[in-house]
Amino acid sequence: MCSLLFCVIGPGISVLAAAPSVLPQHRQVHHAVIPHGRSGRSSVSGIVATVFGATGFLGRYVVNRLGRIGSQVIIPYRCDRYDLMYLRPMGDLGQLLFLEWDCKDKDSIRRALEHSNVVINLVGKEWETKNFKYEDVFVNIPQSIAQIAREAGVETLIHISHLNASMKSPSKYLRSKAVGERAVREKFPDAIILKPSEMYGREDRFLNHYASMYS
Repeated sequence: MCSLLFCVIGPGISVLAAAPSVLPQHRQVHHAVIPHGRSGRSSVSGIVATVFGATGFLGRYVVNRLGRIGSQVIIPYRCDRYDLMYLRPMGDLGQLLFLEWDCKDKDSIRRALEHSNVVINLVGKEWETKNFKYEDVFVNIPQSIAQIAREAGVETLIHISHLNASMKSPSKYLRSKAVGERAVREKFPDAIILKPSEMYGREDRFLNHYASMYS
């Protein structure tokens, strides 16, 4: 099967020449030529991470960092889809998967993490509401995540607590954090528990709160 190729062979002179058509070739690509390692958002790091609480202040930085090293990130969310727009550019095409979830439904949690080898829990709230008390946010939800992560065979669980979390704290917020740490340890003994102090940045609710008072 041939096709016609238009060629210019001199000033004002052109001819039509027959040339073989290019047929699509179906071949398998060896895994060695597929990008791997830490070479950027289009690489494959081998990490599949579920990030609970990714839409919060800390979450956007965690997702961005995971996306930069070529990780696939599953982002369970309860917010409006519009609130997810700033997360979408943080990963290559198909690397960020958004999944609507119910934090009080264990089946919903299981769907969010059953294909991941890393689970990161960033769920938190600075105040209580009629639907979510501190016990729900800092104890019950992390406990469910830890239990289901262990049942699903997740390799690494990272839980974010607070530097001053203590059972003896006069603050209900910090006492709940401490109870949550214990609950996570009981369900996932090898869990990594990080205890940062107050975090601040451009989108925080700490310094911006005081700045708004004087603006």
